[in-house]
Amino acid sequence: MSWVELKGTLSGVSTYAWMFSVVSILLVFIGWFVTYNNSLKIATRSESKSIIDAIAKILNEVSDLSLEYWVNKSVSPGANPFKRKANSNPFKKKGLESPSGLSTPSAKLFMTAIHGKSIQINKYIEFLRSRGLEISDSYFTQVLIKATMEYEKSFEYSKSYRVTRAQEVASACTDFMMHLYDEFQRNHPPRMPFLISDKIRKLDEDIDKWYQGLYERQ
Repeated sequence: MSWVELKGTLSGVSTYAWMFSVVSILLVFIGWFVTYNNSLKIATRSESKSIIDAIAKILNEVSDLSLEYWVNKSVSPGANPFKRKANSNPFKKKGLESPSGLSTPSAKLFMTAIHGKSIQINKYIEFLRSRGLEISDSYFTQVLIKATMEYEKSFEYSKSYRVTRAQEVASACTDFMMHLYDEFQRNHPPRMPFLISDKIRKLDEDIDKWYQGLYERQ
């Protein structure tokens, strides 16, 4: 190539030099946008996992509270040294007094603890839904039903029935935790590493199969 031809080529390239600048700027913005979106996804995934772990911890506490109350603290009001008449009970309107007309402090403490933890879980569920997870209310409803249904007269039931109720609460908590982790897995599926060697090996196998098919048809 002569000097004249080289000079003409460079002159033609310089005419479109502005296009290289624009393309470079666009590529920078595209790379920044992709990096920013990936960072948001990673942050959201980490936050969702932390919230689910916090709910799981509270559910374990609910299960432990239910086990302790239903199995060990279901005593009749008559056997409680701290008994008092129901008409002096500030929780009377909420139905926390026993059927015999005497309130049970352990029942009130149990219900107060469950109520506080249910408020926490409901708030965490709102956070998860705002992050795109579809959390069903039925699972947590079952936890509350199993834990608190007829709790105020638990002392009237046999020990075996109360143990069964505690086991039902633990089972409902486990079902709810599995539902949370399943939704997390569905919304944030795991990413498998991209290996070029595996792709090349797979492509080579596909080519061999294609060639073998051509050979068999001949």
